[in-house]
Amino acid sequence: SSNYYTYLNFPLTPWRGYAKERTFDLKDLYLDNPSNKAYNEKNPLILGMSCALWTDDVVTERMIDQRLFPRIIGLAEQMWHQGEPLEFTRFYEHVLQKKEWFEEQGYKFGPVLKSEVPQGYKWD
Repeated sequence: SSNYYTYLNFPLTPWRGYAKERTFDLKDLYLDNPSNKAYNEKNPLILGMSCALWTDDVVTERMIDQRLFPRIIGLAEQMWHQGEPLEFTRFYEHVLQKKEWFEEQGYKFGPVLKSEVPQGYKWD
């Protein structure tokens, strides 16, 4: 786990102590995750990937869903997908199809891309 793109407490846009360089969205994670690149090198010493969502830096329980979803879907895809990865646009469409199901289950699905974060969006 490289921390960057695997620390799901990082928001998509700057917020309380999380400067721009500590933000990422699903596209960043899917295309640039160094953990995924290392995992795909098939190094026998690397058995998989992990991620974390730390709640010690002002991230509270009610914020967890919007940090976790949908980015955990991208990490799961990287960890378990066999074969060539999907083009990001196609993967993004799959994620949006899952959004309704997650919301029906009672989860808050956060913005997917930085460009989709509405003006004045509240991370808390």
